[in-house]
This record gives sequence, C-alpha cells and structure tokens, in this order.
Amino acid sequence: MNPKIHRNGRHIILSHRGVALSMTSEDWVSILSELQGHIRDADQWIEAENIRWKTLIQLDDRFRNKGGWDPLNNTPVELNGGQYAFSHSSNFELLWSHVGDSSDLCLTELWSNGCFDGLLLQDSNLLVQTNKTLIAKRLERLSESMQWIEPLESVVGDESIDAWDFERPQHTVQFERGIWIGTTAVTQQLYSKVMGQLPELAMSDQGALKPVVNVSWWDALLFCNRLSLQSNRAPVYSVQGLIEWQQGAQFEIRAVQWNKNVNGYRLLTEAEWESAARAWQPYEFSGSPNVSDVAWTNLDGVPSLPLSQQKLPNAWGLFDMSGLVWEWCWDAYDPEFYQTSSRQDPSCNLHRLERVCRGGSFEADPSNARVSMRGRTVAHEQWNRLGFRVACSE
Repeated sequence: MNPKIHRNGRHIILSHRGVALSMTSEDWVSILSELQGHIRDADQWIEAENIRWKTLIQLDDRFRNKGGWDPLNNTPVELNGGQYAFSHSSNFELLWSHVGDSSDLCLTELWSNGCFDGLLLQDSNLLVQTNKTLIAKRLERLSESMQWIEPLESVVGDESIDAWDFERPQHTVQFERGIWIGTTAVTQQLYSKVMGQLPELAMSDQGALKPVVNVSWWDALLFCNRLSLQSNRAPVYSVQGLIEWQQGAQFEIRAVQWNKNVNGYRLLTEAEWESAARAWQPYEFSGSPNVSDVAWTNLDGVPSLPLSQQKLPNAWGLFDMSGLVWEWCWDAYDPEFYQTSSRQDPSCNLHRLERVCRGGSFEADPSNARVSMRGRTVAHEQWNRLGFRVACSE
C-alpha cells in the first residue's frame, strides 16, 4: 500500500492514492487500540489453524499407516490445506466405498473436521443417503448450514435502466430483529430427511447436494413446519388452524397464517431475501458485478441442475442467491408493492394466489439473476427450476 502519514498540529493525516483521512491524535489512539485487538485475534486464529493443520496431518498419517488407503492406489487423494483432493484422475465411487463408512476413529475425525467436504461438493452423481454412514452425516451437516444476519438497514429495488417498473422505487428498509438464513437453498438431502421422500425429479436433476425443486409454495410451508418440529422449535405456519397437512395439498390463500412470535423455520420475506442477497455490496448480482462468478445462468450452458456451492458466495457467506434455481418467498406478489410498502419489516400479506419467487435459474437469462428482480408464480405450481431457502429468528 505504501500510505503516507503526516502530522499537522493535533491532526494526523493518512493519505493513499489521493485519498486523505485526517483525525485528531485522540481519535487515532482509539482506532489503533481497536486495530491491535484485531491483530491479536488474527494471530490467535493463525495459531489455532496451525494446530488444527498439524492435528489433521497426524490423523492422516495414522490412517495411512494402517494401510487404510490401499484400495485407492488407482485414485490417490492427498490432504491439501485441510481438504482432501484427487491428485490426478477422480473416482468418487471408489473413494466413497472405501471411506464413506468406517468405525476407524482417525477417519471419523477427518470427516468431522470437514476434510472431505470439498469432494462431496464436487460429486454430482452422489444421490441422497438414507443410512447413517459417515458420508450421510456429513451431507446433513452441509445441508443444514445457516448464517446469522444481524438486524440491518438495506436498500431494495432498482432505478437503473435495466429495472422494470415493479422494481421501483429503490428505497431503504429496516429490520428489527436478526435472523438465521440458510447458506444454500434447501438441498435434496435435507428435504428427504425431513419429508421422508423427494418430489418427482428427472434423473439428471437428482443429487444429494443439489437444491430440491418441483416443490409448491404449500409444500415449502409444510417442510418448514416439519423441520421446526424435528428441531424442537415452534411451527410458524398454520393452515385452517392445522400445522400438518398432506404433501401436494392446495388451499385458499386466506386459510394460511404466519405466527411471527415463534422461533420456527420459515420462508424469507421478499425484502429479507433481497437484503440478504445484496449483503451490503453495491453489485447487480449477489456477491459480484460479474454474473459468472456467483450465478448459474444460461450463459454457462449446463444441461442439468448443478450442485449448490459451486460458485462464489456473497459477503455474508450465502451461496446461489443469484442463479441456480428460483426461490419461493413468503410474500404475495403485488407489482406496486415497492411504491406502498412499509419501510419497517415489510411483507406483502395480501390474499393473492401469486407468490413471489427470486433469484433466477441456471436456464434463465442473467437479467433474472439480478438481486432486485421480482419473479412470481401461483402457490400450487411446481417448477423443475424452483426451490426455496429457509430462515429462523433465533
């Protein structure tokens, strides 16, 4: 960087590339104290990572010394930066048959440390695992990952030349409480675990860590309730006074109620979704101004549903909020909602059959992957390019 530092009386001036920051010495003392605290924390983190790395190397050596890797002579793997990787040609089937289940404590600890996560996230042919093997347990952990988002203020909408009227006006919204948000759209592994079965999927779309699709808005609400019960949380939704109903059922929209005072899992509101996708970054797409960095769209030309977490996340660690699959939101769709909505915790609760979906898909034009783009479809529709993401309050 080579910044220049000058003093002018009580003021200290830091300048770099024509930008100057001037403050009194008292202000700088406070900033330097905070910086020193961050540096100490970073040093402790580096030390902890070094200890973790040494531990993983020892575990790997102990497992190899037992001859545990003999069947992998044709597909050797190596530990690199805390993750296993194929050193040349890949053979997932052979790898999982050998290390997907074992009572060996070294291997179990390597799995629990996430050393095979990178390979799991590359295996597009790995289907939902229903037994309690090491691989199944890790798939569940990857599928259940969530990020905490503090109460925030965020811009929503768009005033650019690319924006539609229903994206205007751009305005600021505020959220009273923080929420947990799924790192990815709900995966087929998690959906199967909670619901006991998957919706009908094309063979090319099946995969444990692919987002579940062909799910109606009603089934997304039912999934949230069942996941809440399995996690000892209070269900958020009720339909005709019930928290359980048959998969595939359809109701009058006015029959559904959302209890905002309980801690169960739920869909994001449209404003929450857009704010999370933006993550305070001034980008057209979630995490980058370059759509190809963060979003699967028709520019990629892939023939079937990709895995989650293959593109870069946004600043809050959320993957695939642009592209991959459309995601259901709670809100009813109102093309004029941004003109009339509340600035505090907004949600459109009109009794309308059309519900909001966001994010675009891998078969859609990049314009649909913009963070401000508002999509919609009727609540009972099931698209093979439409899934959902969950949130909870605490």
